[in-house]
Amino acid sequence: MTSKILFSDVISALKEHAFKKYDYPLILSFEMHCDLKGQEKVAQILKGTIGDQIYSIPDNNDTFKYFPSPESLKNKFIIKRKGRVKKTSE
Repeated sequence: MTSKILFSDVISALKEHAFKKYDYPLILSFEMHCDLKGQEKVAQILKGTIGDQIYSIPDNNDTFKYFPSPESLKNKFIIKRKGRVKKTSE
């Protein structure tokens, strides 16, 4: 059994340690099962902690002829997500 760990602590640890040995991009894959308020909190933590290092794959990525090279994405976090934005019930 493991103890609970805060999402913000995980992202802070990634910021501090992710690129110490290799500077190529790190892919963060999120499967969203939380409501809109929770997703907004995740986005807020990401932007506040690693915002300057985020490269987000656009929704229209299937129309791109080429993707950025790993060289051009050094020290960047690539964020991909699965799941749709869920509306909160009023």
